[in-house]
Amino acid sequence: MNDGTGLSASAIFFVAAGLAAAIPALRWSSGLLRSGRARVIVRRRVIPALELAFAVTVSFWIIALATVRLSPAGLVALGAVLAAIGWAGRAAIDDFGSGIALRMEGAVEPERWVRIGTTEGIVRRVGYRTVEIESDNGERVRYPFSRLARDVIVADAGMGPRAHGFVLEVPKDRPLGRLLADVPAAALLSPWSSTTRPAVVELRAETATHYVLDVTAYSIDPAYNSQIELTTRHQLDRPAGA
Repeated sequence: MNDGTGLSASAIFFVAAGLAAAIPALRWSSGLLRSGRARVIVRRRVIPALELAFAVTVSFWIIALATVRLSPAGLVALGAVLAAIGWAGRAAIDDFGSGIALRMEGAVEPERWVRIGTTEGIVRRVGYRTVEIESDNGERVRYPFSRLARDVIVADAGMGPRAHGFVLEVPKDRPLGRLLADVPAAALLSPWSSTTRPAVVELRAETATHYVLDVTAYSIDPAYNSQIELTTRHQLDRPAGA
């Protein structure tokens, strides 16, 4: 026979199950919204709020199950166990709570350029505890949300310099040192190149007749990355000394 506590636990379980189903459905369907404002509201406000509600609901459900017909001494013991678990997992709880706040503020969003301390790059993944940032040199760094909440976040809505990598095979008709200087200069001739971040060039390999170069150029608009590459190739195709 079920008592009131058992019925309450069942009700809380169904609420948690509904939230668990609603969150991924909203994540998927938010991309189908035609209104950009509506997408922002769903992703920054609705989804984080539902995730917080889910975590709280699950906590209440566990407590409701554990407190069925417990004696006062059992309740005290349960409280001590929950306090110990909370203390042991305080870092994860801090990360989760900080993540909810930062996401609701729109401080970190996928595919957005950010600078955090000495690291800058594109946000590639926003999890529940961490954010993964791809730096300009291709490295991926994970930051806990709790650290981000204590740091200064410089975010750009999309006009920050974006890295674009490509490979060049250049004939050995000029010295390598001059070539390493000529490539960034050629990339800057494109109107879409960032003037604050010149291209980075490294020697990948060489053959008897060609140098193979890794080039990382920075654009002011990622839609025109290919234009920077085309300009660079066009300039380097010109004869040496022309």
